[in-house]
Amino acid sequence: MIVDPADSSYMPSLVVVSGGNSLNNLIELKTININPTDTTVSLLNDCTEYHRYIEIAIKQCRSSGIDCKIHGLVLLGRIRAEEEDLAAVPFLASDNEEEEDDKSSSG
Repeated sequence: MIVDPADSSYMPSLVVVSGGNSLNNLIELKTININPTDTTVSLLNDCTEYHRYIEIAIKQCRSSGIDCKIHGLVLLGRIRAEEEDLAAVPFLASDNEEEEDDKSSSG
């Protein structure tokens, strides 16, 4: 997460990251206290467990501010395909295979 110390009371100071397999069963993964001089804040890294949903909750701002500014959010991760998701995708032959079949049957 990218923040700017010049934002003063608009800068987040406490962030809680939660994750889970559904929105109804999120568990707290990490609490982050942001220093007043930070510009880039790592929220989660080296996760060993897969979480389908991630929630980023800004719990507090500097100087008890009531509004908050963030200047960027970078997400890196993998999407794990579920077996049921794979079953819903029909198999499609490539166009190249169809052209080869047409050539072999006509000639």
